[in-house]
Amino acid sequence: MTRARTGWTVMGMVWTFDLFVWVSAFSIGVLLPKMREDMHIADWQAGLLGSSFFLVFFALSIPTSIWLSRLRPKTVIFYSALATGGFVLLQGFAHGYAMLLTARFGFVIAATARNAMVPLLMQQWFDARRIPLLNSIFNGVTGLGQVLVLGLSPYLLLVTSWRAIYWIDGGGLLLLGLVWLMYGQDRESPEHPATLGRQTGRSPLGVIWREKALWLAAGAQMGVAFAGSSVMTFWPTYAKDERHFALTTIGNVMLSNPIFMVIGSAFTGVAMRLVPKRKVLLIVPWLTLPLVFLGVIYVKSIPVLVLLFAVNGLAQAMTLPVLMSVPYQLGLSQREVSVATGHMRTFVPLGGALGPLFVGLVAGATSLRVAMTIACPLALSLVVFSRFLPDRPPEVSTVGVAGPQPALDAE
Repeated sequence: MTRARTGWTVMGMVWTFDLFVWVSAFSIGVLLPKMREDMHIADWQAGLLGSSFFLVFFALSIPTSIWLSRLRPKTVIFYSALATGGFVLLQGFAHGYAMLLTARFGFVIAATARNAMVPLLMQQWFDARRIPLLNSIFNGVTGLGQVLVLGLSPYLLLVTSWRAIYWIDGGGLLLLGLVWLMYGQDRESPEHPATLGRQTGRSPLGVIWREKALWLAAGAQMGVAFAGSSVMTFWPTYAKDERHFALTTIGNVMLSNPIFMVIGSAFTGVAMRLVPKRKVLLIVPWLTLPLVFLGVIYVKSIPVLVLLFAVNGLAQAMTLPVLMSVPYQLGLSQREVSVATGHMRTFVPLGGALGPLFVGLVAGATSLRVAMTIACPLALSLVVFSRFLPDRPPEVSTVGVAGPQPALDAE
């Protein structure tokens, strides 16, 4: 098997693992109304559950990128799959809020460890020109996970319980761990010659302080994550209690978000290779995201809500691949790219964690509508920060992969 084909096989397994992780991560919004009925969960407790995924990513993204980047990705991903699957199963067996929250935190800790390995695998198997496409595929897998959650969960809840959904997902993760053990591969690759001199005597952590672009890209996503996680976590509860929508209706309405996120990811991956100024792709998110978040709160028409969630999906598809490609454009070493990516995944989860916490606390004193409305303008951070980002085409990037770097299609 050629290096190119092996690389796509390895990343295919990683994306499948991601899919199961996202199912468990995103299902909290759809399953939360049933969880609250079973366990009498208060607003602030629901906010903490919704924020837990982002809180752990915020706390551990940089440490895991530093510590685990020394290890073999195959080993880390295998143990991460087993631990992730185990904690997802434990969520299904939780008999109280404390056990549910503990299992939720354990699940995210294990998933964060796997996440630190992805930049290393991408650099081991692919050259710099492939990174935008890979990031777009990751974004599409995220959307596909939401499709499965929103498309299937409401109907599964009609015939079974929210616990069974976690049992199915956890079992799938354990099975994937065994598949990875048999077929997952590392690839030893010396650093690209252009980056070797930059590493001498330097800690990879130093890249965070040297590269202003990393802070701009992270800040651009933080407010969007705050507003988006607030709405996506609590809108199902709001729609059920205030709009009196059935859970199946809620799932069908929100389904347009990930469907168009998948469609948009396919478009963005190609567009990023064709458009010299990638920031052009951020114009649509700049103009639409704050209005979309406000619209889903105040609009009652189901067709219009479907349209708003679809626009949100397209905006997400255009935003994340562009911003997450920044670390690969700076000529960094493999470990520096891993740390830089971890840095960005620290600020994004921080916004995602603070959003549901904020809404949960404010809703207790006011209402869900007021709390979500206050959170929406934070999406303007995308405009404020990203307009100052450098815009470098992929051809000038020097990612730490084996050099020289031939096109993988030719192998």
